[in-house]
Amino acid sequence: MESQEEIIQGCLKGDRQKQYAFYQQFSPVLYGVCLRYLRDDESAADMLQECFLKIFEKLGDYRGEGSLEGWLRKLTINMILNTIKQNQRLPLYDDLSDDADRYSHVALQPDHLTQEELVKIIQRLPTGYKTVFNLYEIEGYSHQEIAEMLGISENTSRTQLRNAKIKLQNILYQMYGKNTFE
Repeated sequence: MESQEEIIQGCLKGDRQKQYAFYQQFSPVLYGVCLRYLRDDESAADMLQECFLKIFEKLGDYRGEGSLEGWLRKLTINMILNTIKQNQRLPLYDDLSDDADRYSHVALQPDHLTQEELVKIIQRLPTGYKTVFNLYEIEGYSHQEIAEMLGISENTSRTQLRNAKIKLQNILYQMYGKNTFE
């Protein structure tokens, strides 16, 4: 079995077998990242292919500082955010006036959901909500970092996260009804 370093060196030399091995190793994780930010499987698969083209182009920039997977995730997230910003202005606002009061007291109990179900529910969020939710809750970025990445204020980031959680509560409430919540 080849070491990760041997596979990377082969990728840098354009060895198709090594590139395929690299793709096989990291595509499931990076596809999951793409799927969380994009609306459907096809868009996520297209983005994954674009990301791997960029990864193979930039792989020589990886200096071995931190985990390779972390570096790949960051590169993938940055590509997704750039695509979102290029293709559309982030629709950061959605009318939650009724939902905010109706569902703000509801405590989520998502323990019974599979990871796939949760990803599909997150995909239903408006792009701005979903982006901030993923960056904060899943990737662990601060509101200051998110604001810088998206070109928004920290307060807008906080508001988007709050609204994303309310929207998720609404979706879960509609799907599972009152018995799902305490």
